[in-house]
Amino acid sequence: MSPRPSKLADVLSLILRALRSNGLHFATFKSGTIAGRDTLGRYFNILDQNRLAAAYAKSGSWESLSMTEYFSDNHFGRQDRWIAISARKPIE
Repeated sequence: MSPRPSKLADVLSLILRALRSNGLHFATFKSGTIAGRDTLGRYFNILDQNRLAAAYAKSGSWESLSMTEYFSDNHFGRQDRWIAISARKPIE
């Protein structure tokens, strides 16, 4: 189950804490403005880069935060926008 956007920073904070020093994190999110379920009933948080960047900033001190937006075909023959995020936990 996906965390609601209002709780995303809390979840990211837990991920940051769980990573080893200098550990890598990678995640993908559907890009857009309206969260909801697809026709298969799957829930997606659909966020834009600004809201994702704010959630990561609120969650803690990530290093080498990188966001890349891309398109990918979905199960229904349409293209969805995605944001791929990679980040590193600072060396402790």
